[in-house]
Amino acid sequence: MSASMLISAWLVGALGGLHCLAMCGGFVAAIGARDADALAPKLFLAATTVLAREAAYHGGRVATYAMLGAAFGTAGALAMDAAALAPLQRMFYVPANLYSVSERHPISLRRECSCVAAADSSMPASFDTPRRRS
Repeated sequence: MSASMLISAWLVGALGGLHCLAMCGGFVAAIGARDADALAPKLFLAATTVLAREAAYHGGRVATYAMLGAAFGTAGALAMDAAALAPLQRMFYVPANLYSVSERHPISLRRECSCVAAADSSMPASFDTPRRRS
C-alpha cells in the first residue's frame, strides 16, 4: 500500500473521529453520566443495562437517519418528476408575463412611468423616461 493511501486513510479516520466527537459525543456523555449520582458507591452499571441503553440509542440514531434519508429521497424524486410539469409551466408562462406588465399588476411599469412624468412638470415632454425616486 502506498504512503499516500495510508495518509489519506489516517486523515479520514482522524477527521471522522473529530466529527463523531463533536456531533455525538455530548449525547453519549449525557447517557453515560445520567445515573452518576445513583451509582456513586458502584463504578459500573450492569452489562445488560448498558447494552439495552446503547441498543436504544443506536437504534434511534439509525431510525432517524433512515427516516431523514427517506424524506430527502422522496423530495428528490418529486423534484425530478417536476420536469413532467414543464408543459403546464409553459402554458402559464405567457399569461403570467402579460399580467406582470399589465395595468392591473400592483407594480406596473406603465403606471410608474406616467406617475413620474405627471408629477414632474419641469421634465420636457420629449423626455419620457422615469427617474429614480430618492
